[in-house]
Formats: sequence, C-alpha cells, structure tokens
Amino acid sequence: MLSRPCVIGKCLEIDRSRHLGKTAIQALDSQRSTPVLMTARQQIQQAQSLVQEIPRWSLHYQTAQDLLKTYQTQTQMFDRATAAIAQGATAAQQSQNPPHTSEQWKAIQNLWQGAIDDLEKIPSSSPVFGFAQQKISEYQANLDAVAQRIALEQKAAKQLNLAKSTVEIAQARQETAQDLTGWQQTYAAWQTA
Repeated sequence: MLSRPCVIGKCLEIDRSRHLGKTAIQALDSQRSTPVLMTARQQIQQAQSLVQEIPRWSLHYQTAQDLLKTYQTQTQMFDRATAAIAQGATAAQQSQNPPHTSEQWKAIQNLWQGAIDDLEKIPSSSPVFGFAQQKISEYQANLDAVAQRIALEQKAAKQLNLAKSTVEIAQARQETAQDLTGWQQTYAAWQTA
C-alpha cells in the first residue's frame, strides 16, 4: 500500500500532472495548429493518467479527483476538435480535382458544415476554444467557396438544359423548313443553341 503514489508526504504526481496540463494549454494558446492540438491532447491524457493512479486512502485523493474531472472535460473538448478536424480533412480531400457534380459539392458542403457545428459546441471556457474559433473561420471560408461552386454548377446545369431544349427546337425546325424564312429560323435556333 505504501508503494502507491502520493500515500505519504508530498505528491509529485499531482505536481507533474499540473505541469503537463499547464504546458499543454500554454502551447495551444501560443500556437493554434493541428499538430500542437494533438500534442496538447496527449499531454492532457498523460496528466490524467498520472492522477488516476492516486489511491483513495491518499491525503491527495480529492485533489487528484478534481484534476481528473478537469482533464476529462478537457479531453472531451480535444476529442470534439479532433473529430471536427478529421471531418474537415475529409471535406478538403473530397473537394480536390474538380469539377464535381452539384450532389458531390453538396456532400462536401455538409462535411464542412458538420465540422463547423462540432467546433461551435466547444464552450468559451475550454482551452480548445481559441483553436476552434480559428478553425471555424477557416472552415467557413471553405464552406462559402463550396456554396459558390454549387451555384456555378446549378447555373451551368440550367444553361446546359436550355441549350439542349434549343437544339431540339433547331432540329425540329430543320426538319420542317421549306422556305427561306424557315431556314433563317433554323439557323437562328442553331446559333442560339
């Protein structure tokens, strides 16, 4: 029983755990990038595992439990941000090598919107909040670009359908044209198509 951490005297595991947690948050505050987010997430998990080992009979048990709750909440927010980033990466990968159909662009749009929705659920009290806000801004720009692509694809589809119907009219006129006026109308219909 005495070989367990934090049973007698000072609790180094709590000190190390706090240091890891603080370092992770400071790193994410200073550099809001995906690799730093992943590293900070790992450090929070390490900090969490350090305080999980403190036994109930330790004088430091309640402090360890308080830290554990904090780390669990932070881990959930890190996981939410990580999932949103994965969804954003999928959207970015699927948007490569256009042109795409309107349906494909709408699927990509849904991925960007889902990632934004997940990031918006991160509360302002979370250490991940600043990172999430930065990503929301980036993802919103991508979402706007996809909306423009969808509008262009829909406009192109309407123009193509109009051209097809004009071709049908031109073909019908060509089959029935017998005089100069008929042939002029046929020519005009082909020009329009």
